Amino acid sequence: MTDTSVFSKENIPVTVLIRLLAVWVLVLAPLHPSLAQDVLSYHPAFSEGEAVLLPEIAGAWEVDLFGQDTVSFQRAGDNFYLVRVHSEGPSPRYEGVFTRIGNSVLLDLLPIVPDSIGTRDYRKQLLEVHSLFRVTVDKDTLHLASPNYRWFYDNVIAKKSPVSHLLAGSRLVLTLSTDELRAFFAEHSRDSGFFENDVIVHRVVAQEGSHIAIGQSLTEGLQQDKDEKGAAPRQEGCMPSFPYKDGWLGGDGGLSVPIGPSKSLWLFGDTFVGKKDQTTRSGSSMVTTIGITTCRPDQTVDMQYYWRNMYTDHPDHFFQSHTDRYKYWPTDLFMHNHNLYVVMSKIGPKPGASPDDIFNWSAIGITIAKVTDPNATPPDQWKIDLFPWSHVLDANLYDGGFAEDGKYIYFFMLKEGRKNYLVRLPLDYIESPEGHIEYFSRDETWKPGSDSADAKILFDDRLIGRVLYHPESKRWLMAYGPHFGRKSIYFRVASEITGPWSDRHTLYECPELIEGTPLYDEDNFCYCARVHAQFFNEDSSKLLVTYTCGSKNWSKSIANMTIGVPRVLVIPVPR
Repeated sequence: MTDTSVFSKENIPVTVLIRLLAVWVLVLAPLHPSLAQDVLSYHPAFSEGEAVLLPEIAGAWEVDLFGQDTVSFQRAGDNFYLVRVHSEGPSPRYEGVFTRIGNSVLLDLLPIVPDSIGTRDYRKQLLEVHSLFRVTVDKDTLHLASPNYRWFYDNVIAKKSPVSHLLAGSRLVLTLSTDELRAFFAEHSRDSGFFENDVIVHRVVAQEGSHIAIGQSLTEGLQQDKDEKGAAPRQEGCMPSFPYKDGWLGGDGGLSVPIGPSKSLWLFGDTFVGKKDQTTRSGSSMVTTIGITTCRPDQTVDMQYYWRNMYTDHPDHFFQSHTDRYKYWPTDLFMHNHNLYVVMSKIGPKPGASPDDIFNWSAIGITIAKVTDPNATPPDQWKIDLFPWSHVLDANLYDGGFAEDGKYIYFFMLKEGRKNYLVRLPLDYIESPEGHIEYFSRDETWKPGSDSADAKILFDDRLIGRVLYHPESKRWLMAYGPHFGRKSIYFRVASEITGPWSDRHTLYECPELIEGTPLYDEDNFCYCARVHAQFFNEDSSKLLVTYTCGSKNWSKSIANMTIGVPRVLVIPVPR
């Protein structure tokens, strides 16, 4: 993530190193004097919901004036491109995001600073800034135009305009917020001289494939395990557990879905991982991981864990974002047409967070990951596609409440903090949701879009968890909590997913939060209660529920191995 703690006029010139940026990337440097006068931006020109894909850009392009240099665009993550410059000497890399402002398409370029440059502390001082280009694609010709320093000198510097900026050497750095920057470009981009003359480049090679391949860095695998219909029957005879083994030292979340008659996939959020024989969290790293439980014929359960770059000095998240701007936190998952779909929040830094804030992050977008037939190949060979959803669902309004019924997926959205309303999407449009989202309105009909003002409020509470249908009682059931600072796991029931929902009742109270119990600690907090439908025991009418506890004291999180791992409960179905 970008560290802004060294934002000062004295540090800006260090970006001469980074500013091999688009000037060199797109081979504009030869068009400028040695002290190029450039216009840069401290903030990006887009939010996650405003990033757009430009499929026609993928491939390699050659600069008209200097044929030995090429620029390539390769789809990366869910909504941006890896931009490489191929020329003599080092080949710099950038994250390229396209966004529409009015009738123009802008390319926002951010440098990827290699780990080989200095130390981590040194790299913190390399303030990352954005270069912006107006982009026009005409078949196999690409036109690029950068903001014109002369226009900004005449209209901003000379006129002492209130437009927020600073001068760093021969560079003008706009410090407008993203919203202000977009409004400024929308107002002035058609002004005469606002952009410099186009640089023209021509296509060389069409890009094959839409994504960067996921690293082949896992160990072990899965065997194909399906019944004749491809369905996953219940695994009620098996009790899952989460042993510390093979370098897996605890993780939260504990989302699950059956992927075969005897197998379940588990997704974990923040996970402590270490070397294969490591048994303590001291010196461990933290990434997101997955696990596979296999129910053996004798009803014992085997668990295998996976993450990227296992047992190396640089472990990585299983579902990679391919950027340092954010990481993915899985919020739910489901199977459809033998494919696995994972709903993930994009998690970035929280601007201005207190040093004591243990929740120093914010949700900035939503992504859907698709794993094509997870039973067909080992995890290190899984084909994973990423689909941007930030433009159709507001990450600030989605707290993790999720359900699916075989025809639709449902999202419980929030407004005014705790008021829940419902949106849905037909399963056939998971990969192309535009125009197919519906919300449950105040007149109790489904309407196109996601109009929170007209949506029917179903209940007032913080819901973070899976909502599932219980066929034996013919009711929908949600279990959730504990809320931060509370000790109870709650439940509600309804005959229809649209309600009316029952009042909130207590399902369980966590002993880690109850004074006098052996597990209690004053710094503990618990969260992320989940119901796992595949383990429902029909004979005894009992549900399997997991939750996780952590500590507000980081040293206790490291030392206390009784927390930081899903705890398993077997609870009678609420009546």
